[in-house]
Amino acid sequence: TTGVTYALVTVSATAPPLSNGTPAPPVVQLYSGVYAYFTTIGVIAAGYPIMDTQNCPVQSNGNTCTYDLFDKSYGLFVYPTALQTGQNFTVSAGFYTEWTKLGGVSGPGPPVDVTTAITASTATTATRQVFAAGVIYTITSGANRTQVFGVLEPIYDLYVTSGGPAGSLG
Repeated sequence: TTGVTYALVTVSATAPPLSNGTPAPPVVQLYSGVYAYFTTIGVIAAGYPIMDTQNCPVQSNGNTCTYDLFDKSYGLFVYPTALQTGQNFTVSAGFYTEWTKLGGVSGPGPPVDVTTAITASTATTATRQVFAAGVIYTITSGANRTQVFGVLEPIYDLYVTSGGPAGSLG
């Protein structure tokens, strides 16, 4: 397609085997949006892809995205139409570790916002990233400093209804 670039990229040496147990193929395909975003992040930061680009699950608002995971604990997500908070999102570092532990796209889902610094009603500070079905917090002060916590649906909806970090729960 004119103006659209798909890419065949060398797969990471750490790519997991396919579901049938055969080794990962030597190259994977990155869809155009993910490839364009990847070129802005770079292999030094993100590493090499561990799979072909995938489609995100359709969200309750009908929106969807494409994504790929990389061997330096990076996930790159691209929405065809920008959300209010942006069009391209990264999940990395401690957020990536917790996101993966909680089930990835089947757990918290794709990100719908960038990481944001917040201060809770308890004066505890944190950095958070909101996902389609939850949120992940990296606590930066207080008793839980350096801890990472994820809150998934349906508890996340109750937490937001209670005011989220600005509410009585902090």
